[in-house]
Amino acid sequence: MCGTFRFGIRIAPVPPAPEISLLPSPSINAGHQCPICSYPGLRMKPYDLWPPPADLELTPPYEDLLGRASYEVCLRCGFESGNDDNPGTNSPMSFDKYRREWEAQGSPWLAKPEDAGRADFGNIP
Repeated sequence: MCGTFRFGIRIAPVPPAPEISLLPSPSINAGHQCPICSYPGLRMKPYDLWPPPADLELTPPYEDLLGRASYEVCLRCGFESGNDDNPGTNSPMSFDKYRREWEAQGSPWLAKPEDAGRADFGNIP
């Protein structure tokens, strides 16, 4: 039966709502690589001009040279374009310095790609 009658009106069953994620896609086929760890699962280019021209000398903050940042957080190393290289109150951090610090910590994953769609993504230990 496709529904029930209530007050003489047929009520159709309501299908469950699709799960919606406001987080970056966990797909590793997204095509954009992280400037720190080369993880290929970024949904957006880290900066408007990405990859940068080979002859461009890069110094942070990178937005000055590469245009608007995506502010997407890499699931692999945790780098956030536009924030980690230009934090506002702290000194800007270069790609190389962030990479060295991340590697010194054992190159941990910020989150597994399958966790990106979880509602508690920001609180995963």
